[in-house]
Amino acid sequence: MIYKKTFGTPEPFVPTAFAPQPKIAVEEMPAEMAAKFGFSVSARGTKLTLPLGAKTEIYGFGLQLKEINHAGKKVTLRCNADPKAPSGDSHAPVPFLPRTRAGACTWIRPETPRSTAATKRTAA
Repeated sequence: MIYKKTFGTPEPFVPTAFAPQPKIAVEEMPAEMAAKFGFSVSARGTKLTLPLGAKTEIYGFGLQLKEINHAGKKVTLRCNADPKAPSGDSHAPVPFLPRTRAGACTWIRPETPRSTAATKRTAA
């Protein structure tokens, strides 16, 4: 099952607005599932928190050369041809997060060119 949840008010002209319709069903995320996500906007930017178990591992964020597992770390997705540290810099950043133990993947469609994700382990 693929669920969709929109946080905030998206801009009308983003690349995915012009994409073809999905070939598989996409449903609105049930309220009880959406309640587990956190979303806030401040002067510093937008923050989205995902529900993670104590042993959940997070992979993805595009081609990351310095780090594979991002659980418990803050990652800022931005283009950089020669990253020096595992901060999220990549020449191919992608906001796609496969998670272990959750049986789920998360695709974040940012409305700005830069996107930061912070992951924190919680009790299982």
